[in-house]
Amino acid sequence: MQETTFELGKSEVVKALSPFYGGPLLFNKKVSLGIVNGNPITAKTSIEITDDHPFVRMFHGRIPRLLFEEFAKQLAILISTSMVEPMMPTLKLDKYYSRAENNPGRFSLAVTKIGDFMGDSCIFELIIQGENDKRPTSWSFVLEWMRKN
Repeated sequence: MQETTFELGKSEVVKALSPFYGGPLLFNKKVSLGIVNGNPITAKTSIEITDDHPFVRMFHGRIPRLLFEEFAKQLAILISTSMVEPMMPTLKLDKYYSRAENNPGRFSLAVTKIGDFMGDSCIFELIIQGENDKRPTSWSFVLEWMRKN
């Protein structure tokens, strides 16, 4: 049995296509994806989010870190499952956060692939919409990663 680990978004290879991007994102999360063809599959993300990061500031501090942690986890699953399955679905989260988390409302989050896998990189789009927002905010980015066997 061989375990495959995908390391996603190392800080030096995370490149955003948005003018809001202002530096490396890093968040460490290891996600177990179960068994595929008898082999355990795990995904590890490295996406850093700081409170003063332009990506956070563009949402005026309305979105708590917990949402981005969920995003990192879901993105890891999205990428890793797409490497073993021919079709990749869009993952959507619909979470409610309390006022204690500086976010008095519900936000919907979607991550979707907007480009084909080219070697070890792919373009994705993050879509966030608050319950009081008239239209969603989207953020396109490209992730590169390494496969470690």
